[in-house]
Amino acid sequence: MGGLVVVSQAAPSRLHLELDPPSTNRVSDDGTVDLQWLGGTGPFELQQATSEDFGDAKTRYRGSDTETVITGLREGSYHFRVREITADGKPTNWSEPLMMEVHYLSRGQLFLLLGTGAFVTTLTLGAIVHGFLRHR
Repeated sequence: MGGLVVVSQAAPSRLHLELDPPSTNRVSDDGTVDLQWLGGTGPFELQQATSEDFGDAKTRYRGSDTETVITGLREGSYHFRVREITADGKPTNWSEPLMMEVHYLSRGQLFLLLGTGAFVTTLTLGAIVHGFLRHR
């Protein structure tokens, strides 16, 4: 005989993880991500992963603050999530994940900018020396 099976689904997290300041631009060009979360009283646990399933997750923050800055990220995709730890020590459900991309300037762009800067600096110094020699 079959029985009634009740499957309880976990309630969604009341925490909301977002960029600080809030933005739809999910790309960092300097390896820095400013995060904030809203909706809880803490303490909190923030995880970072490179895979969507958080199989390689590592805890980046534990504490009562509602925002943090993560620096030193290499190029690639990163996923973040946060949860609250209740007074009895039990964690709540994870927030919806936030995905970020880190992309640095290409070497071609970097050398173009450095070359342009060197050219402008050389012209400026040349103009200064030329003006000095002409009016002494």
